[in-house]
Amino acid sequence: MKQRGNILFLILLAVVLFAALSYAVTSSMRGGGSNSGKENAELAAADILNYFSQVDTAVQRMVLTGGVEDYQLNFYYQSTNNFVMGSNDNTNCTDSRCRVFDPSGGGVSGRNHFSEYMSTPNTSYAPLLLYASVNGVGSSKPDIVLALRGIKASICSAITKKAGIDYIIPQGVIPTSGDSWMYQFSIPVGSIPDSTEDTPTNITTEIGTKQTFCACHTTVTNGCESAGFPVVYHVVLAR
Repeated sequence: MKQRGNILFLILLAVVLFAALSYAVTSSMRGGGSNSGKENAELAAADILNYFSQVDTAVQRMVLTGGVEDYQLNFYYQSTNNFVMGSNDNTNCTDSRCRVFDPSGGGVSGRNHFSEYMSTPNTSYAPLLLYASVNGVGSSKPDIVLALRGIKASICSAITKKAGIDYIIPQGVIPTSGDSWMYQFSIPVGSIPDSTEDTPTNITTEIGTKQTFCACHTTVTNGCESAGFPVVYHVVLAR
């Protein structure tokens, strides 16, 4: 009888422990949604920043030790809208050593879109390459800037926080028209111009020396994702 009582006690204890474990797992799953979303945004931000880092490393090596001038850097590779939006090749570059995405040049494994991180996936949104003088970065001369459009606000927020900025910059627009848009319109022959017809708006000195930040086309950040889509900007080369 005593042994039977012990077995019954162990069975009841096992049932109680199993119920407690089930409750803990269920509670964790219910409460883990927001944490999971945050973790996914941080992983996406890390992936984007890692890509920028690869481009930066290649560009710095090409300029510092490869004898490539800033105006010779060629982000066009093989075909239209490949790794940057546009169809005009950089005629200042005459061999593979100045091509960022060429294995014989910068050797960067280019990515032609980041649709997996967009609010509305769009495989036609290849990254933009712009001439733009970002306030607080380098001199007043136009910098070479890589831009990713339509990125989810949560990912943008994760990127700005890594840069020490607590919010997506509202109305922080770098125009994507005129001679600021490399490869889509005309590419200057010779040196990069000291000014462009379009300049960034509302990009303040809070950027400082930070190379990467996120801005929105709307006046308020809480309507950014639905109305204007956030844009991740990265200064590849400050001038």
